Amino acid sequence: MTPFVIPIEKLPDAVLGRDPKFARAEAMAQLAASGRPDRETLLTQVLENPNEPRRYKAVAAIALGRIGTPAAEKILLRNLPKTSDDAFPEVLLSLGRIGGAGALAAIDALKLPPLHPRAGTAAYAATLIAHRLGLPGHELPFPAAENILKPAGQTRPIEFAAADPVTARVVLEAMKQHPNGIALDPAKLTLTRCAGEINVICPNREFLGTAAARLTERKAVLALGALQSPETGEYSVSYVVLSRPSGAGTVAVMIHRCSGKLALAGTARIVGARLEFELRSVRQPGAWAASVKGTMEDGRIQITEAVSSTVQEKRRVPAHRAG
Repeated sequence: MTPFVIPIEKLPDAVLGRDPKFARAEAMAQLAASGRPDRETLLTQVLENPNEPRRYKAVAAIALGRIGTPAAEKILLRNLPKTSDDAFPEVLLSLGRIGGAGALAAIDALKLPPLHPRAGTAAYAATLIAHRLGLPGHELPFPAAENILKPAGQTRPIEFAAADPVTARVVLEAMKQHPNGIALDPAKLTLTRCAGEINVICPNREFLGTAAARLTERKAVLALGALQSPETGEYSVSYVVLSRPSGAGTVAVMIHRCSGKLALAGTARIVGARLEFELRSVRQPGAWAASVKGTMEDGRIQITEAVSSTVQEKRRVPAHRAG
């Protein structure tokens, strides 16, 4: 399904809510992808307008992150100290994806207490920056052994195959609209299928080939996962694969959803240009127990085991107070 394209001259009024014929969220996404020189200014008018509903301020913050320019980062940083603002989590996540060392320092300067409702989002944003830049500290805790799931009972396979050239071009063109500060190689993408969901694994070009050995020396954004929308066929970032040295030629691997929620965790051993990895899903309500083992050499993935349970972890049932 081809999305409706709003005429570029109509985008300002659509973004600012002055033309009700167009969906504002879609207008902001299209504005971010456009070449209009006023796109940061228009999005700032939405983000910094105290009368705007939260949903539009949040979309504006996300759109600024998609632009990824120094001007967009500056606007996000300007709005970061407003910790009670409606769009605070989206500002944090956008800075995590595109921010530099200055953004990391600004997030640290917030000094959010552990019980702050956005402390987890801030920690994840800081972790993204530290991994992308290879900076020390800002490491999220590896899950405890009892929270690592192992498929049991009836299982189903997770299919892996090299992405064909046409799919690779489509995916990488889409990923340009979701910058995370790493370069991708169209010849090294792997398509996965499970339970009707299609993801494409996109390794970080910086650590392909013999450069994989550097993973034992510094933390890194190892890869991104791109999810295909079943409605439109378009791709967007679904997973972020983070690695950090854990000693003796091994690295810890943690795979987060783009919201920051941890989805899978495991380890990888670096042997020359090859990563020998084992990953399992992390316990949380609604999770599928999954296990994936294999190798990645120069970005090409070979799987020896890939299965998922057919039963999800139980979701929490809200407690009801006695009337």
